[in-house]
Amino acid sequence: MKTSVVRGAAARQRMRGMILLTLAAAVVLMLHVPAMALTQVNLHGPHVGANSETFGTSSDTGGLTDAVVWHFVLNGLDHGSPPGTIYVTFASAGLKTATGGPVGVGAVQHYYVGTPAHDTIVSAYAMVDSEGFNLLVLSHVALNQVPPPNGEEPPNGEEPPNGEEPPNGEEPPNGEEPPNGEEPPNGEEPPNGEEPPNGEELPPVDEEEPPVTEEEPPVTEEEEPFLPFTEAEPVVEKEEAEPFLPFTGADLGLLSLAAAASAALGAGLRRLGLR
Repeated sequence: MKTSVVRGAAARQRMRGMILLTLAAAVVLMLHVPAMALTQVNLHGPHVGANSETFGTSSDTGGLTDAVVWHFVLNGLDHGSPPGTIYVTFASAGLKTATGGPVGVGAVQHYYVGTPAHDTIVSAYAMVDSEGFNLLVLSHVALNQVPPPNGEEPPNGEEPPNGEEPPNGEEPPNGEEPPNGEEPPNGEEPPNGEEPPNGEELPPVDEEEPPVTEEEPPVTEEEEPFLPFTEAEPVVEKEEAEPFLPFTGADLGLLSLAAAASAALGAGLRRLGLR
């Protein structure tokens, strides 16, 4: 009897231990499994510091009515990934959050975040339930009706402050000069450099046309054409040819006398040589 009681007590203790272990494992799974499933994807580096006044714009607001709408896109997620959450910190608007909108099979999610005025992104990241992911980028900025900063012109329909020109189409008050491009009252133009007094009309001024004088064109003397300098060729004097003398018989007589004299001289010399 005692043995059966002891065995029963030991079995109950083992059952209690197994139950405690099962509960502890369930608590550990509940605490750690969700944290391990979520993945943090940071904003693409070049888009950190983006300003709504200089970044690319589009008309896609995602249905938001804020003055400035920021459109983020995250792609490369696992198929069927549930909508994630984006956390964006702005320089003026502070922290803003938005839930993603899956597209197609859930591999791409779009996030639309609104700010009340122009702003600059300080940091941004998305938390998604997906092991795979690609890039979280800023697609574009959409502008609804951004309020102008202090110092800019008032919107249409408001009266300008004192000292400013009235808008086109309105008449200036008395005593002020009409703005450029508008006609003075009463349909008359004031003379150059003078302003018409209030309520008085100036008589029309006849504009005299200056007399037209016909000027004779100046007479220009024709210049002699320019001739290039050329060196004159030297003049070569021709030698006069000696006159031709006809043959006469006197020349033949002289030749005969000369021959006879030469023969006599030669004969005399031979005689002297023989003696």
